[in-house]
Amino acid sequence: MDQLKEDGFIHTRGRHGTFVADYPPHLYRIGLAFAPERHDPSWSTMWEALLAAAEQVAAEGPFRFEAYLGVDSPMDTEGAWRLQRDIGRGALAGVVLDDCSINAYGDLGLKGGSIPAIGITTAKRDLPVPSMSTHYKAFTGAALAHLHAAGCRRIAMLVLGNAASWDRIRSIERAYAKCHVPFDLKWVQGVPVSTSEWASHTAQLLVAGPASQRPDGLIIADDNLTVHAAKGLAEAGIAVPDDLHIVSLGNWPRLPEMDIPVTWLGFDHCARMRNCLDLLTRLRAGKPVPNAHLLPLVNLSARVALD
Repeated sequence: MDQLKEDGFIHTRGRHGTFVADYPPHLYRIGLAFAPERHDPSWSTMWEALLAAAEQVAAEGPFRFEAYLGVDSPMDTEGAWRLQRDIGRGALAGVVLDDCSINAYGDLGLKGGSIPAIGITTAKRDLPVPSMSTHYKAFTGAALAHLHAAGCRRIAMLVLGNAASWDRIRSIERAYAKCHVPFDLKWVQGVPVSTSEWASHTAQLLVAGPASQRPDGLIIADDNLTVHAAKGLAEAGIAVPDDLHIVSLGNWPRLPEMDIPVTWLGFDHCARMRNCLDLLTRLRAGKPVPNAHLLPLVNLSARVALD
């Protein structure tokens, strides 16, 4: 009885007795399994946006979300143990797994079980469950097109340092060529998320030199870098947008507060959570769902103005 109450299947009303919950967890409680924990160097604004989106969607009812952080293989964190316990008790209606927590799919007891799961990923990939990936590849082209339309012809780019592989660089170069924008490798710089404050110094280096030779447009491919880059530009005496136009990736509903104009292109994670609920509901009902879903890139700037 105590376990049923702890898991949310029943509740008591004083002397009136014990009652079955109106929204029992096996039908209305969704687990969010994320690999990083808040103290990890890899924790980013995207995770904050996902949690904030879950909170907003839960307020619409009747579903609620429970976050389990630190879920990865091996299963050696409190979050992983809690999730494994709740799955074993049948106290969840579904589980949303991120890029890395899906490595623990088998260890969690989801394989062959009755609780459906879906993956949310940053790139399209083969997974043991249906997935929803962000259309991240569309960002560079969309950002270049926006800046080119604004008259920018010397466009620099800040990316996460751990994402600056040669394959990524070549992909960026192809996007520049497609938009008929000159590509200069020294203007594509990477800063790790764990030391994102260094984007301030990197931005200053990018705009050093005469106005006719420095970038007139800047793409920031990760919003963990945006505030720091803006600080560096201000310290370098760069006026935005007079000297430089900025387009940054963003994650709704957690966009950084900025003192300068920034065009935000990115992803609506509230829509993502609603889509996750729809997919899990269909899976629970035994209905077929496509293996891969794509979350579109959208212009978030108008939402900032209305917020």
